[in-house]
Amino acid sequence: MSVTSFKRRGGAEEHDAGSVSRPPTKERHELEEKAERSLSAMLALLAPAITTNVHDEAMIELGASAEMFVEPLGKHEVQVLACALYMERQDLPLGYADILKLTDRFTGKAMNITMVYRSIERLIDRGLLCQNEVVDKGGNRSRTYTIHGAGREAFRLAVMNSQLLAEANSHVAA
Repeated sequence: MSVTSFKRRGGAEEHDAGSVSRPPTKERHELEEKAERSLSAMLALLAPAITTNVHDEAMIELGASAEMFVEPLGKHEVQVLACALYMERQDLPLGYADILKLTDRFTGKAMNITMVYRSIERLIDRGLLCQNEVVDKGGNRSRTYTIHGAGREAFRLAVMNSQLLAEANSHVAA
């Protein structure tokens, strides 16, 4: 199993005033290794529950029921939650501009602003992200966002699901 690496646009790191700086290569490599170890450990813990058929009947009923099935997180929603967690770890608030900078930094392409707005609204509606109104000294209003505990758990499960599906695809391709 591998964790997607950080990407750089055009093969070179780009810096501009006000942008979030890219982690050095050694730090980025250490982050990738830690993430892979964490994901491997989580999947190892979940493997017995995933591979047994003890709960198949209940799972089939839930999966087939239109009322019980909830759409999983989309790619953009997962990216916004990742940005929220990243900014939280930096003890900084999350705003629209941060999402644009961070998605550009980690994927090589900034998320479309329309997708940022839509993803934030969906995450708020789902109770995974919280909107905070901020008023500065000049009376200007802005919005920042924080992630809820349910958002953290949904993010972790989405990443684990993505890794599981990627590994399954690698077995099919082999």
